Amino acid sequence: MKIKIVILILHIGFLLSSCNHNSQNHDATLDSSYSTINSEKSEIPGKAQLKISAYLTKNLTTEKEIKKILLYIYELNKHEGGYENFSEPTVIGIYLFTSKTLAQKDPSSWIGMLVKGPSDIEPRLSINNFKTMALTNLKDKKQSKDEIELEKLNKLLASKNLKLCDLNDQLNNFELESIHKADRIFPNYGKKHDDYSNKLINVEWKKIEKKYGLDESDLNKVGTYASAYCK
Repeated sequence: MKIKIVILILHIGFLLSSCNHNSQNHDATLDSSYSTINSEKSEIPGKAQLKISAYLTKNLTTEKEIKKILLYIYELNKHEGGYENFSEPTVIGIYLFTSKTLAQKDPSSWIGMLVKGPSDIEPRLSINNFKTMALTNLKDKKQSKDEIELEKLNKLLASKNLKLCDLNDQLNNFELESIHKADRIFPNYGKKHDDYSNKLINVEWKKIEKKYGLDESDLNKVGTYASAYCK
């Protein structure tokens, strides 16, 4: 009986120590710099995956700041449990966005991404440098070449009663709908799937071009600048 009590005390002590350790890992400044949208766990034979989507709640735009947030989120979650056959995830993906709205509308529009696989010694980070540079340049009073081109594009769109981010949403929705249509006809994906979805996307682009008097180059600019400046 005494042995069981000793073991119980040791176990409780370990849990308390672990909780204290985890609380010490938190940084109030970094905690207030982002918010998590969702955290998804999945498990297949040989792999336990954790996917986290978060967005910035402060105006952080430099590469150093983005990397710091990604690594912070990673350190807090890398030992997350809750799997049937694994004590922690073997694959972690963290996606950081500039706003909650953008994360929900366009999952490909992240400003920073972290991936850690089973064979990775350290996590791999990817930063959308075009986006970070664009947002950083907005803070100064000097116009960059990209900002001058953006101003020209915005004037062109305004003359047609359009806004950059709204038009980009339309294009993204058409693309997603086209892919879903191709999914139903070619569920095995492959080249036929890609060719068909691209064909549908091109049809929708032609409709937009004709409706608003834009050309393919204009729509390509919309996608490029929206990925950097839309939040």
